[in-house]
Amino acid sequence: MRRKKAMVLILTVIMMSWSMFFTNTTSAEERKNNGFAEYMLITFLEDDEITDSEKEELENVGWEVEGNRVYKIGNFGEGTIKVNGKDTAINSDGSFFVEENLDKITVSVNEQEEKVVEKDSNGQYHFVQPISWDHFNEVMDHHDQESQESNTSALNSTDQNIEDHTDLNIVNTNNSMSGNVQTLGTTYDNNNVVKVDYYDKYKKGDWVHCNRFNGPSTDGVHYPHSNWRALRNFAHSDCDDAFAIRCLKDYTSETWCNGSGGAAACSGKLGHSKKYHKHS
Repeated sequence: MRRKKAMVLILTVIMMSWSMFFTNTTSAEERKNNGFAEYMLITFLEDDEITDSEKEELENVGWEVEGNRVYKIGNFGEGTIKVNGKDTAINSDGSFFVEENLDKITVSVNEQEEKVVEKDSNGQYHFVQPISWDHFNEVMDHHDQESQESNTSALNSTDQNIEDHTDLNIVNTNNSMSGNVQTLGTTYDNNNVVKVDYYDKYKKGDWVHCNRFNGPSTDGVHYPHSNWRALRNFAHSDCDDAFAIRCLKDYTSETWCNGSGGAAACSGKLGHSKKYHKHS
């Protein structure tokens, strides 16, 4: 009798353990699915800025066009957002978990204004962070200018070094100060190192501050963000593909972009060349 009671007790413990295991597994699945975060990169183009055929071209490379509204949606990458004031982890697919069973939650990104998100009929919280295409590019243009000034300063320093140290076996490979100059193991391209101006056409290997116009449909030209071709060239560029990895998190910050990350850092994050290149 005692042996039978002991066996019953052991089986009961095993069943409880399996029950807890499956409950925890279900809970882990639920943690992935009750919240979802996306970003919307958005701009507005006037009718005189884009034709119907150009709108169609943008749609073909992944932009959504509704009237004069042009936008692109993507998932958040891994990181954190604030949900009801608490840091909350986001998975690589944009999903996150909300513990409380609430009808509404508040969500904020990068200390920006909180947004109210209502639970839908499926019990999900769907959060969309709008990001202005124009503001994003204005910030990047500012970084471009800083990079240009920094590189110009470095180039001037190199020129001075060439003038002051003609005895150090410095070789001008083109016998001209306007071409590639090799000095003390470093190669400077005087034509391309500061090349960040609009309407410049880039070729493979050119120095570039950010590969944000090297998508498969690019013509290799750096256009102002108000030009519809800038949108076309951005689609599936290194910057576009890495947007959730870095730019979304601190696109208004100078701490990484053109800072500790260096030029074309997002390209490096993707395992691509940090010089200009085009994807097919």
